[in-house]
Amino acid sequence: MFIRNHPEGLYFNGRIGKLVDKVDEFLKVEFNDGSNSIIVEREEWKNTTFKVDEKTKEILQEDIGSFLQYPVRLAWAVTVHKSQGLTFDKLQLDLENSFAAGQLYVALSRCRSLEGLKLLSKIRPDNIIVDKRILDYHHSINEEYNFEEDLKVAKEKYQKHLLKASFNFHKYLDYIKSWQSFVVEKQDDYAMEILTFIKGIKTVFQNTVKTGEKFQWQLESLFEENSKAIIKDRVDKAIRYFSDEINAKVLLPIESHIEEYRVKKGTRKYLNQTRTFGDECWHLMEKIYNISFQGEKVFTGIKKYKPDNSSAIKKKYEKGDTYKQTLELFEQGKTIEEIACLRFLSKGTIESHMLKHLKNGAVDINKLMPNARYQKIRKFALKNPNKSVSELVHDIDISIDYIEARWVKATLQLEKESD
Repeated sequence: MFIRNHPEGLYFNGRIGKLVDKVDEFLKVEFNDGSNSIIVEREEWKNTTFKVDEKTKEILQEDIGSFLQYPVRLAWAVTVHKSQGLTFDKLQLDLENSFAAGQLYVALSRCRSLEGLKLLSKIRPDNIIVDKRILDYHHSINEEYNFEEDLKVAKEKYQKHLLKASFNFHKYLDYIKSWQSFVVEKQDDYAMEILTFIKGIKTVFQNTVKTGEKFQWQLESLFEENSKAIIKDRVDKAIRYFSDEINAKVLLPIESHIEEYRVKKGTRKYLNQTRTFGDECWHLMEKIYNISFQGEKVFTGIKKYKPDNSSAIKKKYEKGDTYKQTLELFEQGKTIEEIACLRFLSKGTIESHMLKHLKNGAVDINKLMPNARYQKIRKFALKNPNKSVSELVHDIDISIDYIEARWVKATLQLEKESD
C-alpha cells in the first residue's frame, strides 16, 4: 500500500498494488485495475519545524532531519490510527475493540463506497464513542448564542462591505498602467501624443479613486446612523456622479480618440488595447448601475449603454469627424489649449486641425494669433515666396513656431487661389 502521493499521479496515498520485482534500488509494482505497472524509487521525508524571526516577524522553515524510504508498506492490515488520510476501494473492518472517540468514524470513512465495505465484527453501541468535550462545547454554543441573530448581523456587515467595495476604483489605474506600457514598448510615430491622451484619462481616474475613497468614509458614518433610506439616497447620488464622470471624461473621449486613430496606419493593435480598456470602463458603469443594498437595487435614474458598434462598422467612417469636433469647440470660443484638454489630445494635434480649417477657409487666422504678429510673418513670407517653412522660421527676425509659419503660408495660398 502506498503511503504518499506521487507528484505526477503515478500513485496516491492508500493505493493498493503488488510488488513483482526489485532491480537495484527500484521496485516494480503492478495494480489489479489493469493500469500499467510502475517503477518506484525511494522518496525523501523531511522533519520540519517552523519558528518566528524575532526581528522581521516572518515565519521561517527549518529542516532538522530527513530520511529516504520507499513510499509503501505491507497492506495485509493497518490500524485505524495509521489509516487516517488514506482512501480505499475495498475495505474489511474489525471494530469490535475500538476504544477512542472518533475511531469508528475514521475507519468507516476510509472506504469510497458502501459496496466496497465489509464488516468483520458487529458494531455495538459502546463502539460509538463520542468525546464528551465536543458534546459540552455544542451544548454551550446552543445555550449562549443566537445563531439567527449572528447570521443577520453577519449579513448586514457583509452587505456594507460590498457596498463600500463598489466604490473602490484602484484596479483601473493598473489597467491604465498596462495601456501606457503597451504604447511605450511599441514606440510608434504617434507614441507621444497617445501618451498625452492616456495621461489625461489617468488623471481622471486618479481623481475618481480619491473621491471614491472619501465616499467610502462617508458610508461608514451613514452606517452608524443606520437609516436605510438615507444610505440609498446618498448611494443613488454617488452612482449618478461617478457614472456621469466616467462617461463624460473617459468613455466619450475614448470614443473620439478611436475615431481619430482608426484612419492612421499602424494603430490597429493599439486601438485593440484601447477598446479593451474602454470595455472595462463599460463593465464598471454596469457594475455601478447594478449596486444593491440589502437586496434592493439603488439606482433610480436612466442608464447609459455602450453604443452598438455593429452599425458603426457597417457605416463608412468619415475622416473629417474629428476635425469637425475641434472646429465646433473653437467656434464656441474655446482656446487651442482648452480644446486639447477637453478632447484629451495634444496641443500639436489641435494646431494641425486648425491648419486644415485655414486651408479651406473655415477659420480666420486673426483668431489664432495677434494681427500684428500675423502681418509681420505675412510680410516676410510675401517677400520670400520660395522659402520653405523651415527657412521662414530660421530667417525671420522674430521667434516663431513652425505651426505659425504653416498657418501663414496656408492663408497666403488660400488668398492666391481666391484671386
